[in-house]
Amino acid sequence: MTELSRINIRSWYYTGENALLDLVQGSAAGAVCDGRNKPSQEEIQDGCYGIITAKHTVGGRHYLIAQLVRLTGFSRKAVSDIWTEWHGAKESAVVYDMVPITKPMPIDEIAPAMCMSGLALDDRAAVFDYLMGKF
Repeated sequence: MTELSRINIRSWYYTGENALLDLVQGSAAGAVCDGRNKPSQEEIQDGCYGIITAKHTVGGRHYLIAQLVRLTGFSRKAVSDIWTEWHGAKESAVVYDMVPITKPMPIDEIAPAMCMSGLALDDRAAVFDYLMGKF
């Protein structure tokens, strides 16, 4: 087991027409939101990182954009305070405060596996390492 595999890395995956906008608006506000992926207060207090990913399409070509963040707690902000066109279910969405570690950047070069809740568990450490290396 490597040192990197001992840290908690959560993942969020924004899709749809406004995916990149969702990522950028959340980053600017220091927030991440999702209705499925809900880390506990204990996880956040123990040190929880997140990789926010967005699928962005330009001219028929798909790009996978990612940003590494550190979660700092539950937010008092509402979804509508941050995101102008939230694509998810607002009723089940939880907003978390976060501090960006890297800027959003393409990760197509390493082609990680994606699932509905974000990066596949086995790929999170590699993407974390890749983003830190580009930082």
